[in-house]
Order: sequence, then C-alpha cells, then structure tokens
Amino acid sequence: MDLLNTNSRFLHDNIVLYADRLSATLPEKLCVFYFVNSGSEANDLALRLAQQYTQHEDVIVLDHAYHGHLKSLIDISPYKFRKLAGQKEWVHVAPLPDTYRGIYRENHPNPGQAYADTVKDLIEEVHRKGRKISAFFAESLPSVGGQIILPQGYSG
Repeated sequence: MDLLNTNSRFLHDNIVLYADRLSATLPEKLCVFYFVNSGSEANDLALRLAQQYTQHEDVIVLDHAYHGHLKSLIDISPYKFRKLAGQKEWVHVAPLPDTYRGIYRENHPNPGQAYADTVKDLIEEVHRKGRKISAFFAESLPSVGGQIILPQGYSG
C-alpha cells in the first residue's frame, strides 16, 4: 500500500503492473482482477458475478455473518437481516463452524467434517426444492461471530 494507493477510476500503469505481479504468484486460472473500493463493493460484485455466471440466485451463508451495508449484502447477512426485513427464501444459513460454542465442539471426533456436512445437507435440501446454489459466502476468520478459527477439514 505504501507503493500504490489509487482509485481505479483514475487509470494508471501501476495498477496493471500490480495485477501482473500478483497474478504471477497465483495459479494460472486466477488471472483476472477486479479492483474495488471496499469490502462491501467486493462482496456485492462477487454476489452479482456468481448469480450471473450460474443463473441461480440461492446463496449459502454462515450464521452470524455480516457481509456489508449494501441492501444486497444485508439480504445475505444473518447478523443484519434477522433484525431488519428477515430472511429471504433464497438465502440458506449454515451453522457457524465454532468448536467452542457451536453444535460440534472440540471433543467431536471430526468437527470440520461435521460442519461441512451441514453445508452439504443444505445444498441437497435446496436441490430437492428444484433450486441451485449460486454462491457460498464464508469469511476465512468469521469476526462478527467472535474471531472463529475454522476447524481443520471444513474448507478442504
């Protein structure tokens, strides 16, 4: 950030050079970059891209999640929608994989797999209703839920 702090509305070679340097560190498939202004803008773009690409609307999110203040993100943020307009039929909430307070705790033989299975069950339930999932939103370190470290095997 001390080398480049820019708004992509203002075109500059450094943003392209940065994308080239970044892409060189990633698998070849990850070669397209969208520079955005905020986490909310990034999440809204991710949601729109997923829904456009899949042609489906349904989304799975983790309980207690907060993804931003845009209306599209409040719709997929249990932390917000439960206090406001409520849950949309196309939003499906998976349990927060919390091995301290959650349904599968540290003493479970494989809490990561158990929590992953709850997501699999949600997907199957959505499919039984004739619907398809467009996206799964999950923070790598859920913070609204209390700085939760995802259990091993959950995201593998």
